[in-house]
Amino acid sequence: MNEVLDRPLKYLLDVRGADASDRMSRIMEVIGLGKTFLTKRIQELSGGERQRILIARAFITTPLYVVADEPTTMIDFVHRNLILDLLLRLRDEFSATFMVITHDLSIAADICDRIAIMQDAKIVELGPKKQVLESPKEEYTKALLAATPDKLVAK
Repeated sequence: MNEVLDRPLKYLLDVRGADASDRMSRIMEVIGLGKTFLTKRIQELSGGERQRILIARAFITTPLYVVADEPTTMIDFVHRNLILDLLLRLRDEFSATFMVITHDLSIAADICDRIAIMQDAKIVELGPKKQVLESPKEEYTKALLAATPDKLVAK
């Protein structure tokens, strides 16, 4: 795991040695795994642990902007919520701006302030999540909402 987190520090920020080790230990604590996971191989981790490592890798460089493409793919519902909570905590802690790409409107309802609905590589609807989810204007958005298993409530 060490090399997964070390590479962005070394190649993007030129951080090495003790500084890199300190940053890796800190981010592991923040994501709730602890520094003992740094000695593990990726194959030894569960899907949820792997997702948290990838999130740690994204945040170890203290980014201003983060693009999360399907951040909860192939994770069960319980771990999905843990990952979403972690992303929100890190967003606030690092003052980062997120762009979340997802086919799951419930994720957008949970963590986004604004939603853009795309069809055929074009934005067909854009606005505050409450407006888009509760009063969609476009037929495509209405169809997506009708296909969503749970009723979405913009928080």
